[in-house]
Amino acid sequence: MALTFQTKLPRDIPKSARVYSLPAPKVSATQLKSIARGFGLGSAEFDLLTSSDRMGLHGGRWQIDVQRASGALQAVNVDRYGIDTGQAFELSDRRAQGVAAKFLSQSKLVPMASARALKVTHLRSADADVKGESLTERLLDAGVVYGRVVDGLPVTGPGGLAMVHIDAAGAVVGVRSTWRALGKSAGTVKIKPIDWAVEGLEKEVAGMIGKVAVLKAQFGYFELGALDRQSVLEPVYAFVYAVHNEGVSSKHVHVVHAGDKAYGRLMGRRRFPAAAQKARRG
Repeated sequence: MALTFQTKLPRDIPKSARVYSLPAPKVSATQLKSIARGFGLGSAEFDLLTSSDRMGLHGGRWQIDVQRASGALQAVNVDRYGIDTGQAFELSDRRAQGVAAKFLSQSKLVPMASARALKVTHLRSADADVKGESLTERLLDAGVVYGRVVDGLPVTGPGGLAMVHIDAAGAVVGVRSTWRALGKSAGTVKIKPIDWAVEGLEKEVAGMIGKVAVLKAQFGYFELGALDRQSVLEPVYAFVYAVHNEGVSSKHVHVVHAGDKAYGRLMGRRRFPAAAQKARRG
C-alpha cells in the first residue's frame, strides 16, 4: 500500500473549539407557510402533504418539502426548474451570486452572517443526432453553493450547505439546504494535532491493496446529511481518499473527532440495514 497526498493538510488549526447543541427541528404547517411567504408566495393556495419522514406544501407552481429528521429543505418551481426554455444562458457567475444572496437574505432560509459563497455550478443539457455526433450542449441554470461557517471554522460533511438555482431569466427556480439551527454551547474541547489524525488514517488504509491517494483533508465542524438526526455540532478531521487497484478505483471518507472529547456520532444511520448472516459451509 502506497499513501500519497494530492492536497495540502489544513493549517491554522485552533487549540480549542466550542461544541454546540443542535435543537430538534420543529417541522410544521406554520413553518412551511412562513417559508412560502419568504418565497413571495403568501397569496398562493397550497396542499399540505405529510408523511413519517417529511412535510411539504405543493401549489402555486412550487413544491416545498422539509425533512423531519434534519429540517433540510428542498424547493423547486415545477414549471421552470431543469426546463430547457431555449433561452440562451448569459448570466455571469457574479450576477448569479448577487441574485442568490438577495434571495437568501429576503427569504431568511439561512443566516447570511454564517454563509460563505463557495462556487457556482451549472445544470446542462445536451443533444446529439442518431449517430451520437453533432453534440450540442446548453446551460440551463446556475447553482450558487454556500457553505456554513461557525466561530470562523468551516462546516464540512454532507450538511452545512445551501444551493440556489437560477435560470436564464435570472429567476430563482430551486433551493436546497441542509443547515440545522445552532443551539447553545455544550462545552469546549482541546483540538488534537493534525499528525494524530494522519496517523489514524494511515492505520485505516494499511491493510488495503493498491495505491491510496488523499484527495481532500479538512478540519472543521461536521454536519450530517438531510436524512439524519443530529444533536451536537463538534469539530472533526475529515479525509477523502481514493483507492486504485489494477484499473479499479473507489472513493472513501475517513472522519474522526478532532477534540479530546467526543460528544456525538459521526456517521448517519444505515439506509439499507441487513440482518445477521449465517456462516456458510464449504
